[in-house]
Amino acid sequence: MQIGWVGGLERSDSTLEQLAAAAGHKLEFHNGNVRGNGLSAMRGLVSRSSFVVILTTVNSHQGVQLAKRLARKNNRPYLVMKRCGQSRFRQLLTAIDQPDRKS
Repeated sequence: MQIGWVGGLERSDSTLEQLAAAAGHKLEFHNGNVRGNGLSAMRGLVSRSSFVVILTTVNSHQGVQLAKRLARKNNRPYLVMKRCGQSRFRQLLTAIDQPDRKS
């Protein structure tokens, strides 16, 4: 699965990318900046993604709102989180891999 990641600190990108790859996923990042070519880069990221993680910490309000709007427009499921470290990301990957269970 292609996972888009909007916002957060770039210093953890490589570790999160390795975790995703180990679980059979590809992770692509965008820092949330929509100035300059940031808008077109975010459009591309969301359109290529099967699922989008949107972080609110270390992200602009405009970046969060745009990412949500683009995800809805492209019919991509998304999750808005304040922050997401390695442990929480592992949990998210496990949840993504679980088949939907209906009771």
